[in-house]
Amino acid sequence: MAQTSAALESLLSHLLNKLFSSWNAAMAWYTYYPALESQLNATIARFGTALSFFKPDCLSGRAEPRSIAGEDNWSAQGHRERLSHRDYTVGWICALEIEMTAAKVMLDDIHEALPISREDSNTYTLGNMGTHNIVIACLPLGRYGLTNAATVANNMRRTFTSIRFGLMVGVGGGVPGKVDVRLGDVVVSKEVVQYDFGKRTGDSQLRPVGSLNKPPHVLATAVAKLQADHRTDPSRIPSILANVLVRYPGMINFTRSGTLQDRLFDAIYDHIEPSNQPMNPKVDSCEHCDVSRLVHRPARSNNDPKIHYGIVASANQVIKHGRTRDQLAKELDAICFEMEAAGLMNSFPCLVIRGVCDYADSHKNKQWQPYAAMTAAAYAKELLSVISTDRIKQKSKPTSSVGIDPVLQERRKTLLESLEFKEIHSRRLGVEVAHEETCNWLLEDPVYQRWLDRSKLIQHHGFLWIKGKPGAGKSTIMKLAYSQAMKMMGDSIIISFFFNARGDNLEKSIVGMYRSLLWELLSKASGLQKVLDDADLIPSSHYGQPIWSAEVLRSLLSLAIASLGRQRLVCFVDALDECNRKDVYGMIDHFQTIGKDSIARESEVYICFSSRNYPFIDIGNGQELILEHHSGHEHDLEAYIHSKLKVKKHREAEVDELRNDIRVKANGVFLWVKLVVQMLNEDFGYADSLAIQRKTLEEIPPELSDLIRDILRRDNKRPENLLLSIEWILFSKRPLKWEELYFALLSGLHPDTISWWNRRKTTIQDMKQFILSSSKGLAEITKPNAQTVQFIHESVRDFLLKDDGLGHLRRDLQLETEDPQCSAHDRLKRCCHTYIQFDISPYVSLDTPRRMGELGAAGILRRSFPFMEYAAQHILGHAETAGNSLPQRDFITNFPIKSWIVLNNIFRKLSSLGPQYTPNASLLYILAKDGLTNLIRSAFDAGFKSNIHRERLENPLFAALANEHHCAVKALLQQEMRVSEAEEISAQLEYGKYFSASKGYTPLHWAIQRGDIPLATILLGSKEIVPVVSGSDERTPLSLAAENGHESIVRLLLAIETVQLDPKDYMDRTPLSLAAIEGHESIVRLLLSTGNVDVNSKDYSGSTASEAGSSSPAASVQDQSSPVWPTCKCRDAKPYKPKRTLISPENWLDKVSDSEGSLVEHPPLAVKALRARQFFRRNDALSADTGFFLGDISDWEANKLRFSLLYMMQDLYEEREGEKEYPAECLGGGSSRRPKGVHWSTG
Repeated sequence: MAQTSAALESLLSHLLNKLFSSWNAAMAWYTYYPALESQLNATIARFGTALSFFKPDCLSGRAEPRSIAGEDNWSAQGHRERLSHRDYTVGWICALEIEMTAAKVMLDDIHEALPISREDSNTYTLGNMGTHNIVIACLPLGRYGLTNAATVANNMRRTFTSIRFGLMVGVGGGVPGKVDVRLGDVVVSKEVVQYDFGKRTGDSQLRPVGSLNKPPHVLATAVAKLQADHRTDPSRIPSILANVLVRYPGMINFTRSGTLQDRLFDAIYDHIEPSNQPMNPKVDSCEHCDVSRLVHRPARSNNDPKIHYGIVASANQVIKHGRTRDQLAKELDAICFEMEAAGLMNSFPCLVIRGVCDYADSHKNKQWQPYAAMTAAAYAKELLSVISTDRIKQKSKPTSSVGIDPVLQERRKTLLESLEFKEIHSRRLGVEVAHEETCNWLLEDPVYQRWLDRSKLIQHHGFLWIKGKPGAGKSTIMKLAYSQAMKMMGDSIIISFFFNARGDNLEKSIVGMYRSLLWELLSKASGLQKVLDDADLIPSSHYGQPIWSAEVLRSLLSLAIASLGRQRLVCFVDALDECNRKDVYGMIDHFQTIGKDSIARESEVYICFSSRNYPFIDIGNGQELILEHHSGHEHDLEAYIHSKLKVKKHREAEVDELRNDIRVKANGVFLWVKLVVQMLNEDFGYADSLAIQRKTLEEIPPELSDLIRDILRRDNKRPENLLLSIEWILFSKRPLKWEELYFALLSGLHPDTISWWNRRKTTIQDMKQFILSSSKGLAEITKPNAQTVQFIHESVRDFLLKDDGLGHLRRDLQLETEDPQCSAHDRLKRCCHTYIQFDISPYVSLDTPRRMGELGAAGILRRSFPFMEYAAQHILGHAETAGNSLPQRDFITNFPIKSWIVLNNIFRKLSSLGPQYTPNASLLYILAKDGLTNLIRSAFDAGFKSNIHRERLENPLFAALANEHHCAVKALLQQEMRVSEAEEISAQLEYGKYFSASKGYTPLHWAIQRGDIPLATILLGSKEIVPVVSGSDERTPLSLAAENGHESIVRLLLAIETVQLDPKDYMDRTPLSLAAIEGHESIVRLLLSTGNVDVNSKDYSGSTASEAGSSSPAASVQDQSSPVWPTCKCRDAKPYKPKRTLISPENWLDKVSDSEGSLVEHPPLAVKALRARQFFRRNDALSADTGFFLGDISDWEANKLRFSLLYMMQDLYEEREGEKEYPAECLGGGSSRRPKGVHWSTG
């Protein structure tokens, strides 16, 4: 009966899987429309309990809602997502490969693998169950026991430092007795007990050595909750197992089939093995055992596994003896035996979960292991569903590497993560895998083997350059070389970067290449991360983000490679021709230097480049391999043609001749062969197909560019579709996803048909087919990650842009061709404009567009209107480019600013593009903030005014300034803006996230303070900027330029008649004094050369410029007798030299050294005041530790009086003859010496 029931259950599972083939789509809709739950429940009720296991976790209330799309077969879907090491908080350890399989099929998604250090010998599977990110590792094949388990766990924690707890999940031996443990049941550890080691015989006596750490609190409480839940509701293990079978029909052998028999023999009855038959643990070998010795147990009501909680006994030996089992179980009160847990509990906080696969007696076999592994893994998955992810993340603290300061370790992690970017390996993943039986010749090629021969390093310096014509197959062969290196060179560090001219900026730039190579190198060799510790080497932006320039990255990569020692490094860089040519020359020089330095250090560095036959660069001693000249490459072409060309095979001689003609005419270009074979296959099927194919081949041009032109002109079907699809792929601001491109084309070709995406009427297959047919086969949909559309090869882009193919196409359609690119962008702008004007109010609420999850407005829009996000975010960008030659005044005048702001804000938050706009933000402000110069001019032509409602950055001018859009600033200044308006703008500037300036600063002050000389030059060229207005610290632009050493700006200012030469700041310092103090000798000379500066002007301390400069540690003009300075006297003709140095910004102590070197206590008031001044000069708000100031913190005049008092106090300090006490009330407590003549009062 049980056997029949299992068979029926399996058959029903298979039939329902076929019946519900669209189940994933239904569940995806459910996640957006929870109201479907009642309808789903009704369907389940109608079909009976047979459907219950199809009910997803999100309907049970035990797990967060998630799309069933994540339930796809992992073997088909590949890697779904890439996270960082510290995103993983759960460690899952298995001892057997079947346990690893069971764990893997429980994952909702498989994640992309991450690099691990050389010291970590584990191999990991990464994924998630619900919202938990999990890392799974298995013990080495054939190695079991405590030590191996501990090694795996330690490696895991060293690589994944954020792991909060572990799960030891697998099979174990059950103990029948007072607990009704049966095969397939699950045992969960309350605690683990280790007993002593040694071989166990029938009459051996074993003694335990104590208990180990108990499971961590977060797991213990989760187990308690699940145990309580199961008292009222059945376990979800059966439904989890059934769902696995639906997703993975091949896992049928891991289910409980009718062939499995649960037989328990008496403990004192040992197994009988026939003497003439070798033991096979994989089959039931108890056929010769006496069935009368079976223990009779009452039948259970069903075959669902039971869950038992108790003590798990662990040691380095397998228990295979019934009496020993019972004896130990009695002593330890254990209900399960296993071999790994004791090696983990004290170093890896975990819970042990074991599926019972045998009874730890001599009748032990492996028949139940697969099913027991599955039940244990299913329980672990159910357990994780009751543990809050947020609770784990709050408590999870990444552990630092041994011996490294935690702050330094965190800095390294932050910098390493900032190197990585989203599409860092997308091109390599997107390159087509080599056709079977092709490209393998490379590995046997003498040139390739010499490159990797250590003894030949001195000859070629580790360089190999693979060259070939466009479309020859260079990227494919580079991908094969990289893959083989990863497989065969396990003791080496393998890194790579594949340039992608069709991708984002980082995918096709030198900066992107260096970031990728450095990130991969430091990730795989964590010991090299010390190169990130030098803060001076890595500059930061105003907001603390690292500035990854090519120069910085080059230096770091050189330092890292120099620290490799004897470790071998192999680096592959593909498609150098898809990067800026000037950058390539510098990059090659850099790698040649690396190669020479490596030879000098006797280290192994191998670098393989690939590119077209241009640009021509001589790499000296390097190896070179040209594809089209290689017989192996010719063989690859022949193999491909033979495999893919459809021909009538009854005329073998003519077929062979046709194949050979294709190969010869291809001239080594694989892409040409691929396109031609596709064209010839279209002729297959006719009665005289061979003759037709030969005629077609004769008409096909031999050059790839000419072939692409022929494909575009081949027929005149829907030429408008072809042009628009090509324009979108060429000029989109980012690569478009296929669904985005479909609706972009629709909005341009058939705007009256735009509506929400009805997946029943418009299938995914229909949309993809429309895209590919519109491009006449010259476009493809990429495979990795987000599926975007690109040309099949960079040669297509080259033809359209470099060979004027786009112009030819527009002429064929009788369209204007004077500026094809601007015309294209104008058309794309109109597509966006049409799409964003569609009324979406029936689908989403637009009243309060705040940050939402995927169930909010943005999520619905992305699903129902796939092109809406791109259209809203890039419509202005396309209009700006079109404005290079086409007027945009009408577009700006009629732009739907109100509705656009709502749309943009919805996506802006979720895309982390920065703050949202207010509903009343003006279009001119938005254009200035984004630096859209052409549209700014169009806006002024249309009559827009600049005196607008204030936004976060106050005004269009400051919005452009804050984002360093120089051309936009110039465009704004060229308009007739009133001077009073400019003064009002600067007077009301507030502190902001991106633009932080002091009250009263003008744009010119800001540019000089930031050292933005080009912008300052632009501002000085405007009639609307007044260069004599002082900032809130009473410093004019001349003062700032002199202090900061900007000689070119000083010269510009001196040429303006109205500029004052000796304005004094709040410390009575003139530009001459400031330049002298900072040591800018050239500016001192420049100011003195005017003959109109007052060299005897004194500052707050009575010092002239020469004296202040000579006493400054920053000054390079130290000698007062220098001819730079005219003779002058001050302070009774005695050189001024303070007896005590005022506290500098670098010295935050409350004590300073006097001229004799002794420490003198300084009043805390002085320390605080100096800190306040330091913050002010950094254009920051006064911080909390300056709270001693009275009154309004923004009242600078009041603060200046306090500074004056401070400096007067210092002067008196220097003149004192005796030491007296300060009153404690003025010092904030404590005592110190009081300067002569000063009368203090509280405050």
